[in-house]
Amino acid sequence: MKRAALASTLSEYVRKGNLKVIDGLKVLEPKTREAQKIIVNFFGASKKPSVLLVSATNEKNLLRALRNIPKTDIISSASLNTYNLTQHKAVLIDKEAIMEITKYYKSNAN
Repeated sequence: MKRAALASTLSEYVRKGNLKVIDGLKVLEPKTREAQKIIVNFFGASKKPSVLLVSATNEKNLLRALRNIPKTDIISSASLNTYNLTQHKAVLIDKEAIMEITKYYKSNAN
């Protein structure tokens, strides 16, 4: 049931164009300005949606860079759930995180 709910929610974000995939979700320095640039590049400067970033790993610099941006949260792919998805208007997901989510749900299919 949880797997179907997560798949349905992710499909809805894709249908609406509010899910973006990035190859290598990392920041070199733990600076809010760097993280803000990533969000603006994907969603535009005028549109400031609440964004959930899904990372394959808990990268310390990324967490530090994002914690000061309002309406923005980060979660690891292992912790991803439907509730966290529905609390945000847009999702930015790391390509590696997609692989981990797929692997996890395929192994728990039974």
